[in-house]
Amino acid sequence: MDAKQIIEIEDLQVFYNTGSNLFVKDNNYVRAVDKVSFNIFEKETLGLVGESGCGKSTLGRAILNLRPIHKGSINFFENDQMINKKETNRLSKKNNQIIFQDPFSSLNPRMSVGDIVKEPLDIHTKLKNSEKISRVRELFEMVGLDPGFIYRYPHEFSGGQRQRIGIARAIAVSPKFIVCDEPISALDVSIQVQIIKLLKKLQSELGLTLLFISHDLSVVWYIADRIAVMYLGKILEIGSKKEIFQNPKHPYTKALLSSIPLPDPIEERKRGKIILEGDMPSPTNPPVGCVFSTRCPNYMPECSIGEPMLSPKNDKHSVACHLI
Repeated sequence: MDAKQIIEIEDLQVFYNTGSNLFVKDNNYVRAVDKVSFNIFEKETLGLVGESGCGKSTLGRAILNLRPIHKGSINFFENDQMINKKETNRLSKKNNQIIFQDPFSSLNPRMSVGDIVKEPLDIHTKLKNSEKISRVRELFEMVGLDPGFIYRYPHEFSGGQRQRIGIARAIAVSPKFIVCDEPISALDVSIQVQIIKLLKKLQSELGLTLLFISHDLSVVWYIADRIAVMYLGKILEIGSKKEIFQNPKHPYTKALLSSIPLPDPIEERKRGKIILEGDMPSPTNPPVGCVFSTRCPNYMPECSIGEPMLSPKNDKHSVACHLI
């Protein structure tokens, strides 16, 4: 890829200690993210998809240092040079932001929406108060809200308007990278389209890099440049949007794609759907070998012996599967 790499993630592990109890004497660890490695490139949108509970949100928050990591590394680059740890800590909160899933609980009900959007400016800039107010008004216009609304409170807005306020807060200090943690899942379908178009517009205008987390593959198809498929804390497949949708390799990816309804009812009836049996295993006790082996329709004995590594099939596509 010609674009510059801005984030490099190597063997990242994020575990949660569930402690011990009457029945379990030893500490148990939830392997939310387990040995994940991939890169994010400048001005791209990387879609991160998978079932609920697979570790998508934990991974996004770990990149922003909102979750402590167990092992591995997250490296940031600027002008093709790795930023040292001290500089990373200083710049990370300004250059890296997040748009939360729930537009209702992510805004402080005791603050006016203008103060909510102004708060990052209070922390990261030395602007005069009048300049901050002017910037907040400008941000409201950028996200399609009336600047006269800045003195209102969150409860006076609809879900879609609140998410626009969350987006305005995220772009207030001109970040380079934004984690979009399922930003449309709590919204009506008609509003979802508006928010996606707004994100694409802002990305084009501001040169943003996005990690777009979602379980909706049809939305990811519209917004993403590359797609990473996650299951039980691991990346099973990653590649360009075209490769993932037109030439999927991993059985789990194929199952996810088969669940997307087709607009033509005749084609929908002809298509064979892949129905996965059972539930996702517990992340405290994942299967030995391939984490997908207990549900895989193409299971082989070696799947329960050795863990498949994420291996490149070409320069735009990597898969972790013994079949490939």
